[in-house]
Amino acid sequence: NDFYLDVSNILKELANRIIKEDETFIKLNMSKNSKNKIAIIVDQLMDIKHSTAKATLDYAINISKFIENSDVQIFVEDNFRQCNKESILINLYYSEVSAYLQEIHNNYLEKYNKSNIKIFYSNTEKEKKDRVIEMVGAIQEFAPEVVFNINNSTSLVMNIVSKLTPSYYITL
Repeated sequence: NDFYLDVSNILKELANRIIKEDETFIKLNMSKNSKNKIAIIVDQLMDIKHSTAKATLDYAINISKFIENSDVQIFVEDNFRQCNKESILINLYYSEVSAYLQEIHNNYLEKYNKSNIKIFYSNTEKEKKDRVIEMVGAIQEFAPEVVFNINNSTSLVMNIVSKLTPSYYITL
């Protein structure tokens, strides 16, 4: 069916509108770094028993382990969470605010001596547009050479970032 094609086209259009409205995205400079900076975008990070959360953290751990001189950061969108002012998304899936599980995520990373991997959690108290702008800004500040999108096909952030830096979608 064409439902997902329509969603994809809508996300691309929204990304283009946000880029046009906020000129800071045009100035996004993904320059070569002394480190191999790699960003991972994921919809949510649940408990480690949740396969997508475990896979995301394991990807970050293994990239950090096997790519020499790498700096890995994870950016969590929490797309199925909305602030009280919004009522646009129907929560079709169980969803938790990922930042509430930050201690679990950090303990898992420390277990593998990878506490240097940073996780940026979306502020779910903000409206979606503001969250997108904030996250793209955080990715801009990090300045990765490549971005991996893990199992997050409805990512507005990824639709913006993919126009500005090499980006890859990984499905689970």
